[in-house]
Amino acid sequence: MNQNHIVEEGILVKKNVAFSIIAVLTVVAVVFAVLFFAGNSDKTKKIDELTADAAAKTSQIEALNADAAEKAGQIEALQTDAADKASQIEALETDAAAKAGQIETLETDAAAKAEQIKTLETDAAAKAEQIQTLETDLAAKASQIQTLETDVADKADQIKRLVTDVVSKAGQIETLEANAAAKDDQIKFLETDIEAKTGRIETLGTDAAAKAGQIETLNADAAEKAAQIETLNAEVTDKSAQIETLTADVTGKAGQIEALNKDAAEKAAQIETLNAAVAEKDKQIETLVADAAAKDSQIESLTADVAKQKDEIEKLEKEISGSQIASLSDNDLLALEEKIHAEKIQRRTVSETKLGAGTYTVGKDIPAGAFVITDDGKYSMNIFVYQNAEDQEKDRRKYNLVLWANGDKTGKLELEDGNILKISDSIILSVYEGIVWE
Repeated sequence: MNQNHIVEEGILVKKNVAFSIIAVLTVVAVVFAVLFFAGNSDKTKKIDELTADAAAKTSQIEALNADAAEKAGQIEALQTDAADKASQIEALETDAAAKAGQIETLETDAAAKAEQIKTLETDAAAKAEQIQTLETDLAAKASQIQTLETDVADKADQIKRLVTDVVSKAGQIETLEANAAAKDDQIKFLETDIEAKTGRIETLGTDAAAKAGQIETLNADAAEKAAQIETLNAEVTDKSAQIETLTADVTGKAGQIEALNKDAAEKAAQIETLNAAVAEKDKQIETLVADAAAKDSQIESLTADVAKQKDEIEKLEKEISGSQIASLSDNDLLALEEKIHAEKIQRRTVSETKLGAGTYTVGKDIPAGAFVITDDGKYSMNIFVYQNAEDQEKDRRKYNLVLWANGDKTGKLELEDGNILKISDSIILSVYEGIVWE
């Protein structure tokens, strides 16, 4: 049900209330007529029955109108609540969509981080393998150096022995030279041996120098390999730190994703609950609308009944008025005229009326509303307005007005139901029609 329908409901309620007021006024008029019309007992009894039935129908109409107004209020409250629930659902769905976007971003980022970790681990493994290869090569170079150093030491020892032998041979030559020619053969042999030994010493020296060069080259290569190992170890340490950082970041992202998934699940549960509540509200509104339609139908039926009874009463009044009005006394006729005039005031079919000196109750003797009072007497007069009968007894006045001469009048005077109007002389009570500009 939309807002326009609620407005239509309000208009219908006001229209039905107007019908109810008309029906009540009709009943009042009939009661007044019955009080003064005597005779024709059957018709009077019929009027009484119709009046009672009309009053009952009027009460039903008033009750139905009140119930319809209450239902309209309930429908409006339910529609407001449903609109609020729809807004909550929209907000939750927007939030859930945002959370889903965050989850997707985090999952993409976590996947990228996992890929980086995998790449770094592969690179670290390759670096570790290079380090192992270099360390194996370094160990082989160290073994070669040790072998060459041992060989050089062995060659140096051989040279030392050969030098000692050459010195010894030289001594022998010197001794043999002293023995002269007999020893020439031995000298030649020894010289030949010395020459051979000298050549071997030179060969061993050359070989030792070559070995020393090899050792120097291997030491330089080993130093380079050690530097490479140190660099690779530093890179592996850096990669390990990066892997540790990325792993911690991925763990944090996983925690965030879990929290967001949990929040999204809660939001989905809330949306489901709100959707169920909105569906229930829709059912309630549908039920209330159907009930209001049924009430409208009842009001229409009762209003038709009241109108029909009003026609019957008017018909009966016409039948009995001619014979009964003629039988009224002058006082009764005047009293009836006053009551009819009062009824006209209640119905606001006249814009002014005369009231004699006395006390009048607003809502009973005269209707509530905004009026102007004009002095209709020959002398000045007092006008007292009390809030209620209790204030009148205690002389607590709401207004205390004085009109000084015939034709003097008040400004706008608000009279409410329950107020007491007390006047000391006759007045003309007119409906206030606003400020007149001339």
